[in-house]
Amino acid sequence: MNALIIFTKIPIEGFVKTRLIESIGEARARDLAEAMLKDLLRRFESDIDYDILLFYTPEDKLYMIEEYISEYKAFPQIDGDLGSRMYYAMKMAFEMGYEKVTLIGSDIPELGRRQVEDSMSKLDKSDIVFGPSADGGYYLIALKEANLSRDIFKISIVWGSGRVLDQSKKIAKSNELKIDLVDELTDFDREEDLDKIKDFDNIGENTKKIIVELFEKDWSAAK
Repeated sequence: MNALIIFTKIPIEGFVKTRLIESIGEARARDLAEAMLKDLLRRFESDIDYDILLFYTPEDKLYMIEEYISEYKAFPQIDGDLGSRMYYAMKMAFEMGYEKVTLIGSDIPELGRRQVEDSMSKLDKSDIVFGPSADGGYYLIALKEANLSRDIFKISIVWGSGRVLDQSKKIAKSNELKIDLVDELTDFDREEDLDKIKDFDNIGENTKKIIVELFEKDWSAAK
């Protein structure tokens, strides 16, 4: 059995989409984060052959999303930097007996089953799979237990910078891991990202509704 880990922040005003707060405010930034999480979960509601594990933060706010995540196994993220939190989440999944584990973020509007299932398939011939994000990071990482190493998540630059993927690939190569990639996708962190998101083909209805409200965009005209 395989597992999909969804890494997410609980949608709380002032805690999520912080780079958007200056332009749209804390409440609407929260609405956007929640919309993307709901849309992501909806894409994995049925006909999947892997388990979904939700790792969330902060630990004491799970009640705020229980209404729409009740069918999933949910675990609090540990303290530490992003690399440490991802490593221990994957380690926990392997300790639960899963063979392949894919970890994704919850704020990539185009992300869906294709990238997740492609990553698991690619692990049959590769040791590690990344989903590159357009800003130089990655939104997905997939591993088998034998190739899980703390080193992969120990980068010497700030998480969120434009060299995260390159440095992570260098570490993987130094550990003699065969690397493969799935689709490059774009996250939505700044208002100017609307110029990219309006051209996406696979935006969930909750996210689309928020974007239309925020920016008064005619979605049909944007296509």
